[in-house]
Amino acid sequence: LNGYAMPTIATITFWKFENIGDVTHACMLRVFEKYVPEAKLLLIDGEMHPPEKVALFRREFPDVDVVSLEEAIDRGDILIHGPRSGIGFHEEVDRWRRTGKPYGYFGVTVTADLAPMIDRLNQAEFLFTRETASLPLLAEAGVKGPVTGFGPDGTLAVQMRNEAAADELLDKHRLEKEGY
Repeated sequence: LNGYAMPTIATITFWKFENIGDVTHACMLRVFEKYVPEAKLLLIDGEMHPPEKVALFRREFPDVDVVSLEEAIDRGDILIHGPRSGIGFHEEVDRWRRTGKPYGYFGVTVTADLAPMIDRLNQAEFLFTRETASLPLLAEAGVKGPVTGFGPDGTLAVQMRNEAAADELLDKHRLEKEGY
């Protein structure tokens, strides 16, 4: 992000609620808020649903603009493919690549045949896996991008809480609220 007084970071990842690790873009956004506080953050709208989850996201990240890919391309300085099991969003990343703007991968796990995406991965500014088991797979596939290594996905950086759901769970199990 050198060269940008106030960079605009466009992010793309999944928004799921099956387990704590699936709310990964929130984790990534928290990391950016802490380590690049001057950045403007954009989240490319992929799977923002259901409405109560969108409300939770909006409460926690009121300054993050949820935008279309087209708007992200217009406004963003860099695209960061966020944490997930596997490397995806190939069409979206390829559309971004055609702009000549930088892009990278943050907190991904390698789960598929990388042969069809070697060029895309090698042209990325960086590729950080969220665990070290993916690193030899990248090397075996011939991925030799500028920066490749381990970089945790930031799941523990998020502290979003759904107070109503927590209270309901405490009541259901006859537990008392203490110290959280």
